[in-house]
Amino acid sequence: QKKTSIAAYSDATYDLTDRLTLRGGLRYTHDRGKLRDFFAQLRAPDQTPLFNIIPGSETDPFATASMDFKNDNVSGKIGVDYNLSDTAMLYASYSRGYRGAAFNGQAFFGPDELSVAAPEKLQAAEAGFKSELFSRRVRLNGSAFWYGYKNQQVLDVDPNTAVQALVNLPKSRILGAELDLQVRATDSLGVSVAVGYTDSEVRRGSSQGIDIKGNRLVSAPRFTLSSSVDWSIPLGQWGAADARVDAAYASKQYYDLLNRATTTQGGYWLVNSRIRMHPDDDRYG
Repeated sequence: QKKTSIAAYSDATYDLTDRLTLRGGLRYTHDRGKLRDFFAQLRAPDQTPLFNIIPGSETDPFATASMDFKNDNVSGKIGVDYNLSDTAMLYASYSRGYRGAAFNGQAFFGPDELSVAAPEKLQAAEAGFKSELFSRRVRLNGSAFWYGYKNQQVLDVDPNTAVQALVNLPKSRILGAELDLQVRATDSLGVSVAVGYTDSEVRRGSSQGIDIKGNRLVSAPRFTLSSSVDWSIPLGQWGAADARVDAAYASKQYYDLLNRATTTQGGYWLVNSRIRMHPDDDRYG
């Protein structure tokens, strides 16, 4: 494979007032891709070719396939920031994103696997706030967002044949919100908590010939949670000990577009802890 991507972008910021700022940007992208001499064979233990799987020639075990793509795209973003004070702001933005075309380089099981996925395009809107409170000892941020995908690139796996095709979902979307709280309770104790909600949905598309409208996207848990505690403990002439405990939670998620029970990951926690001792000059620990 050989891919070439050329892009040019420009962005600007303009203060409409002392409190209100306008932001915007444009990007032009030109992508080209070439795939040459691709083939897949089934071979005997002594490496003798038995037959050609891709491109699927019945007469030439060394037959090859080639593919090309070329895409041009203009994407951009516009947004506003409004400063309520020196320590609090509101913001909102709308953007259009782009992900270039791609070859399915892991094709092996059949000619249908060797494909070019069309460019993925995204519309995204986000609004939120950022704030620092109580002499900047508390930081509270929140946001809500919407992603609308056109031709989202996904790997479609057939469990019966093991065929893994790189395909496009015509339409899909994600709605979500996040809230992040960080507290510096004392000079030696800090606590953080973040929660997130995501609602993903296929709006139009199929998988292995089955209509999957309304199904959830892959690896998209509805709820996520993370938290941590950092504590610096003075040890007198021995310096200090830095202790940390953190935890993260993700709710149920699917690993295929058909949302089968056999490819479901139940909700789970990850918890970590550590303690580090070091002298005051922190030369070693």
